[in-house]
Amino acid sequence: MKTPALVFILLCFYFNANAQFALINDKDGFVNIRKDKNVNSITVGKLDSNSIVRVWDEDVNKIDWLHIYLQTGYTTGTEGYVHKSRLKFISDFKSIKNIKYQSNFCSAKNDSINIKVSSSRFFPKNHHIKYHKQTNNEGSYYESIDNKPIWGTDGRLPEMAINAMSVVINGKSLSIPGAAFNDLYEPRFSTMQVYLGPNNNIYIELDNSDGAGYYSVIWTITNYKYAGRHLDRGI
Repeated sequence: MKTPALVFILLCFYFNANAQFALINDKDGFVNIRKDKNVNSITVGKLDSNSIVRVWDEDVNKIDWLHIYLQTGYTTGTEGYVHKSRLKFISDFKSIKNIKYQSNFCSAKNDSINIKVSSSRFFPKNHHIKYHKQTNNEGSYYESIDNKPIWGTDGRLPEMAINAMSVVINGKSLSIPGAAFNDLYEPRFSTMQVYLGPNNNIYIELDNSDGAGYYSVIWTITNYKYAGRHLDRGI
């Protein structure tokens, strides 16, 4: 493994306990990310409204400028400060309470929405796997699967993979592409949350991990269509 497992596990627990997701919400359609906690600080980035970011601050009620992070790649991202008036916390939206799960699936259901996500065992022989050999500076580890990063582990092959996702709204089944989930591993279905945002937006969240490869995925449904996903490793 690239980093001692215990260190990663402790970081994952801290990451999960001290962060939450929010939407950029600005009447101008975008917001500037500041280097420091004031409007006169230099701009380090710009985010469009409805972008999903992670908020690191624990007690958001006591401060005006919040520390946010937007993951842009497996090992890259943008961080800085945004005034809290420009954010809407996803957890503040109404949620679906009827959630069921077992080791290989989870579901959420209300009067008009039925969501299911399931997994199956990962079989290495069915995939193209890139292996990083040990060097003087770094140990050996599995680098990619089908030319994509391995979400959910810390350098080893996964045991489980998300293999299906269905969303039915008012009896109509939505088209969810395989690219929305077929590179996501080690799901923890007990963490499923579904939030009902404004303008027919639905946010489906799973926090996944093998214990040392923690990450979050949020799928967004907008106007009865799959709109995309947001991935976050908390780096």
